[in-house]
Amino acid sequence: MKFGFFTISTFDLIPLCKHITDHVCLLSDENSVDMVQCQVANTLEYHNKVRKISIGEFAGRTDVRLQSFQFKIAKYFKLIYQMIRFQIKNRSAIFYTVDLPTLNIFMLIQSLFFFNRNYVIYHQFEILEPDAYTAYDRFNLALFKMMKKRLDLFICPEANRIEYFIEISGKATYRTYLFPNTTTPTHWVADTHISNDKTITIAHIGTAVGGHYTQQFLEVISDLDGIRDYKVQFIGYLPTEVKNLVQSYNLPHLELIDDLPHKKLQEYYGKIDIGIILYKDLGINYKYCAPNKLYEYWANGIYVIAHPLDGLVSIFADDKLGKLCDMDNEAEFKNAVLSAMEEWDNNTRVQIMAIFEEKYSIKIYFEGLSRILSEQFIN
Repeated sequence: MKFGFFTISTFDLIPLCKHITDHVCLLSDENSVDMVQCQVANTLEYHNKVRKISIGEFAGRTDVRLQSFQFKIAKYFKLIYQMIRFQIKNRSAIFYTVDLPTLNIFMLIQSLFFFNRNYVIYHQFEILEPDAYTAYDRFNLALFKMMKKRLDLFICPEANRIEYFIEISGKATYRTYLFPNTTTPTHWVADTHISNDKTITIAHIGTAVGGHYTQQFLEVISDLDGIRDYKVQFIGYLPTEVKNLVQSYNLPHLELIDDLPHKKLQEYYGKIDIGIILYKDLGINYKYCAPNKLYEYWANGIYVIAHPLDGLVSIFADDKLGKLCDMDNEAEFKNAVLSAMEEWDNNTRVQIMAIFEEKYSIKIYFEGLSRILSEQFIN
């Protein structure tokens, strides 16, 4: 069975897509997976069965935000050409995308020229924000409503998001599947993953966006009573205003680490004890957040502290995994961190990894996805 992964943007900044392509390669014959995207240097490494086709290139993740008008037009023409080529060669295949414009273009081409339909999957990672609709967003949503009968499977990482998308796009004529932004279980050698070091490492991984709980976190860690030694790491891209804010606190136990390739992060995950998620309810994408870092923390046995956003409340099903606290309340935030520091020991990591393996491991969701696809194509 032929698989086509297409996006006008990039898969290289979505770790779950790497896991999905790896899984697809296990189901497929050699050279049966095409990936058409804008490539970002020094990011994810894919299975050798994946045939990568670039419609644009970026030197790093920050460059993705800096696209000229000419670049955008050129990549759309390249994308459309590859879509037509894919459909001419493959009359019964699986098409997968992560963005609405690419989905609409593919369904439009299919409806106009190719009546032997491919199986169409839309995996949504970003929600259209109603307060920030552009004319282009409204056009794409209207076009989707017209052609949604050609969509076969809608995958989403969080339950509220599925309901919200159906609400804004009309009654679903397609199948839906909940697939969290999870990851593969981490199998570490015990002496590299569990340390007797009494210093607790608290970390935030990923882009620290302005307007979230960064300043509240800095206030908390600047005034922690000495229950035990600790250090704090910010790992990932910091916009200038956030970096200036962090540096203005001049904390001796704070370390800033630049954005790292995903594979390189594993060297740090094994040494982190408490992971922080600083998302604030600044829109639908944060209210119904489903961060891959949450599952990467748990896969590595890391206790997580976050604000009780709607997208997180149902996921924190076991107190051993972490604590949801009101980060607007400095005392409550500080108590959550101090309590985690005081109670953390090597058994904490072992318990969290075991819970992750049982409830959130990616293999659980691959089994469900494979059953859906097997009903269509795979014997």
